[in-house]
Amino acid sequence: MLLDPREQETQEWLRIAKTDLAVSQNLATHTEFASQASFHAQQAAEKTIKAFLVWHQERFKKDHDIRYLGDLALSKDPSLSALIDEAVCLNPYAVTTRYPGFSDEIEEEAVQEAINIAEKVYNEILARLPKKVHP
Repeated sequence: MLLDPREQETQEWLRIAKTDLAVSQNLATHTEFASQASFHAQQAAEKTIKAFLVWHQERFKKDHDIRYLGDLALSKDPSLSALIDEAVCLNPYAVTTRYPGFSDEIEEEAVQEAINIAEKVYNEILARLPKKVHP
């Protein structure tokens, strides 16, 4: 099936988000990769929201802030409010875990919570998009 450019871009964001989610889940099986697993969970949620925004033709700046992106998504679907509020807790994993100086150990429970939230964001937003754009 041929997709138009908006459908293709939406699908690409979802495909990358799905990959980030899988990477996060795989890294979480190794405690030494907790910060990377958390980073990829945040990335999965962020990219899923961006897919939703692309589908709804909502422009956004290059940003990792789930609150900012989520507020744009809420302008298209206010029923996402609780989901976005929950996903905002992933924001610290977007940057701090990627650079030297991040010394806080991330507990296994926190990593799993981050993955669970990312999965929830992915599944709930996927359910709001047409099947033809699903990866």
